[in-house]
Amino acid sequence: MRICLVGTLVDDVIYPLQGPKIRAYGGIYHTLITLSVLFSEKDIIIPVTYVGKDHWDRIIQFVNQQKNISVDGLVRSEKKTNQSILRYFSSSERTEISKYPFPALKYEHIEPFLDCDLLAINMISGWDIDLNIFREIRRRYKGEIYIDLHSYLTQLDKNGQRFHRRPGDIDQWLYLADIIQMNKKEFTILNTDQLDIADFCLKYCISERKLINLTLGSSGSISVLAMQGKTESCSKETIQNLHATDPTGCGDAFMAGFIYGYVTHKSIHDALDLANCVASVYCEFPGAPDIKEFYNGVKERCLI
Repeated sequence: MRICLVGTLVDDVIYPLQGPKIRAYGGIYHTLITLSVLFSEKDIIIPVTYVGKDHWDRIIQFVNQQKNISVDGLVRSEKKTNQSILRYFSSSERTEISKYPFPALKYEHIEPFLDCDLLAINMISGWDIDLNIFREIRRRYKGEIYIDLHSYLTQLDKNGQRFHRRPGDIDQWLYLADIIQMNKKEFTILNTDQLDIADFCLKYCISERKLINLTLGSSGSISVLAMQGKTESCSKETIQNLHATDPTGCGDAFMAGFIYGYVTHKSIHDALDLANCVASVYCEFPGAPDIKEFYNGVKERCLI
């Protein structure tokens, strides 16, 4: 199994609700290490992202230590690595200031890996790829594309602080992907007609088969499959006795958990169950978890 993961590596500075400042890798790092923990050593995860010169050696060393992550998609930048300063005011509300942003990836960065079994795009910066590149990927790639819209629904002000917006071309992004992930706030921004999730899926996702994953934080998650004008829904409550320490990266871990469950079990129900469990384990670690501790937690509680 070959999974290509497109997005942006971030150097996170996190000010949590409680406790001291946290410094950790973020962005697609959360999805990457979760995929690495879930998939076997025979599988290959290929991250496609810029890495700044200030973190290049450290990231290459880290990737080379993992038996199922490839360095082939990493693109060295002579700029500093993108940094995000996150300040939390609740488990679901935060401010974010982005510094040293990378440019959009180019099609030639991604094209060599379009023989993968699943292509995952996590819109961390919001311009990780542009619409023209996404169209070309869709034209060339015959497999399923999973996208987390995430920061595509934001812009930066003159100080680098993010604010939410509804992009005018969002219908095209929804059309091009096969599996779409968004959280409750992002769904509210897109859902100007105030439709329920099933009707939203039918209205905006016009194709033979489309799947939307809606993450609801402490309320769990919902998956809606639209096919031939009909929808089928599956919902999961959050894990009981959850000891959340830091919500940063939980949606990214959810994405990885769903991907693993989806490609191995071929069941949306099982994939959603696993995604919820993996995300719940992830949020018990401040910043990014130690991989061995995270693996042990997932193995014990999620029964992989």
